[in-house]
Amino acid sequence: MSADGKSISMQSVNLAYQEDGRQFVWNNTQEIAIVSLRFEQATTEFKDVDKQFIQFDIRVDDVQSDVVELRAMCGEQVCLTKISLMTQLTQLKNKGWQTVAIKLGCSAAQTKMNEVTEILSINAQHPLNLAIANVALVKATQSNSLIIGCNDL
Repeated sequence: MSADGKSISMQSVNLAYQEDGRQFVWNNTQEIAIVSLRFEQATTEFKDVDKQFIQFDIRVDDVQSDVVELRAMCGEQVCLTKISLMTQLTQLKNKGWQTVAIKLGCSAAQTKMNEVTEILSINAQHPLNLAIANVALVKATQSNSLIIGCNDL
């Protein structure tokens, strides 16, 4: 549940094992709400990030929001990747679990980053209902991944 008790709800869901994924439902109608995966403490260990991807499994159950933005590998002021996911989420709606890989290091932001505090965040408005699992930083993507590259950003 979100801090305000109503904007976003979360529950455990099954992908390959019992409760190995998390489902998020955006309930807010007025403002954008954010789901994020963060480090407990900021890290500076992110070498060769321009050769890597954030890869995760996703299941999209409902997407009608006008705004869905994904941010990956963020510091206090800048993110290595910041994209609108509307097109991709619409394509993935009701297709079950799919693997997505997002290319990192496509912008000049990489040279401005001293540390990473946030691995992945999804900003959206109601209605949006999706589940994610297996978030990983990888050098090689799975062969069945939907790859969002620098030219797609």
